[in-house]
Amino acid sequence: MTLLAPPAQADGKAGRRHKTTVDWTIQAVGQVSRWLGSAAFIVVGDGAYASVALARACAARRATLVSRLRLDARLFGFPEAPVPGKRGRKPKKGARLPSLRERLEDPAQPWRLTSFDAPDEKLFNANSPMPYGLEDVRGYDSIIPKSYAAYMQRIQPQGDLLYNRIAPIYTTVDGKPNYDALDSRLLDLLGTRYVVTTHTIPNAGYELDYDQEVKVYRNKDALPRAFTLGSGHMIAGEKLGDKQSRIGPGLPRADE
Repeated sequence: MTLLAPPAQADGKAGRRHKTTVDWTIQAVGQVSRWLGSAAFIVVGDGAYASVALARACAARRATLVSRLRLDARLFGFPEAPVPGKRGRKPKKGARLPSLRERLEDPAQPWRLTSFDAPDEKLFNANSPMPYGLEDVRGYDSIIPKSYAAYMQRIQPQGDLLYNRIAPIYTTVDGKPNYDALDSRLLDLLGTRYVVTTHTIPNAGYELDYDQEVKVYRNKDALPRAFTLGSGHMIAGEKLGDKQSRIGPGLPRADE
């Protein structure tokens, strides 16, 4: 289905009531809802569709609206059900919700961990944190996506693929210290906030948070699951490994 949305000037010359893009979209949502009956559907648009009126129309017609929002947009929950017999205007919105920026800065937002092992050491399996709701960057899938294996290969060599595993960060690779892997911006990009180990990590970007039966270091440069950048450019996947050193300056630090 295609909708023609004439500009306001054209509608004025034709003597028609002007409809905005959101107005036309609300009308389309109603029409699609009638076509689909009881089936749910999804409406996807850019920031121009971040409209309360459109969101209400979608909610009333079993549709989910997906659009861009400003980081500082004021968000509210649905209003509570009106109290029977209570006089006055019915509330149009519920309690204030955290903004997108506040959600991104919330330390309770999802993060990941990994371990820093000697080549002959196995501190814990990647599925060990799962019962506690924690996510290891290594994952524990029977089938590892080739693209993810290639991504991790750019952080350090993945010799454990023979055993169907993404490797932990190793203390040494080919007999040489491997501390640089811990400073990889690709590791930060995975939201790797904590590294568990029995070894000392001297890297400036890591802070010791726990030191008992194991050591737990906090990666101060770990990035949130989502963030914004002022600008960007495309890098072909096969060239990413050659340009990794150019990615670091473009990514924000965790405190920016």
